[in-house]
Amino acid sequence: MYPFSQPIESPMRLIANCPFCMRQYDPLQAQLVGSTDTTHIWYVSCVVCRHALMVAVLVTEGGVNSVGIVTDLQPEELTKYRDLSPITADDCLLLHASLAGDRDFVSLV
Repeated sequence: MYPFSQPIESPMRLIANCPFCMRQYDPLQAQLVGSTDTTHIWYVSCVVCRHALMVAVLVTEGGVNSVGIVTDLQPEELTKYRDLSPITADDCLLLHASLAGDRDFVSLV
């Protein structure tokens, strides 16, 4: 276990302001949506402009790093899609082949 591996209580120390409107996030609005020993995934939404971020907080021997990713998903969707298998190159090729044919895209969905 890393020396910095104590649970991250909130990503607000790392990402305090909305990158769109610069309004300070409400720390009580942050939701933990996933966690491992070294990674914590948080969901934060701006109460002013309604933009949302998925914030990945990585805890390593060298310290704590964070990355904020703009998302249009809701917290429950992040949890739902988190456990799906990743899209493979074969999946992409199959979709490409299907779209290249004479079939209508709506019929594929």
